[in-house]
Amino acid sequence: MGQGILAHFVLSWDTMKNWPAVLWGVFVALIIFILSLLAIMFVHYKAAHVLTQYGIWIIVLPSWFYYMGRGCKNIHVHHYLLMMIILSFLSYQDAFITLISGYFNGVMIEGASNYGYDPVFERGEKVDEAIEKIKAE
Repeated sequence: MGQGILAHFVLSWDTMKNWPAVLWGVFVALIIFILSLLAIMFVHYKAAHVLTQYGIWIIVLPSWFYYMGRGCKNIHVHHYLLMMIILSFLSYQDAFITLISGYFNGVMIEGASNYGYDPVFERGEKVDEAIEKIKAE
């Protein structure tokens, strides 16, 4: 965990402004990959006549996060959760999407096995206890 050059791949501007060129290359490659995946999915879902259903899901999912996040002291979107969200948008219409789904499922399992299933919406006392524990160390 956290070894090699990718240990510094943290999406925070304070960290990103000190990235070497290789991490910027990885970042740009990920952005290109995500945009390509979105374009491929759009074409497939339009051809399968399911674009409306996925459009509704794109509205419902952030609405649910907004509703659940009201009053939270911290909302932590772990990478296992991010992969679950991505998997919810993938259908299995062809080999490419199935391959990508397998990759995202692997990332989800890796995140869960390394870091566990921590809460996403943190309220009140647990956050305060965690802050006090960090300050004491």
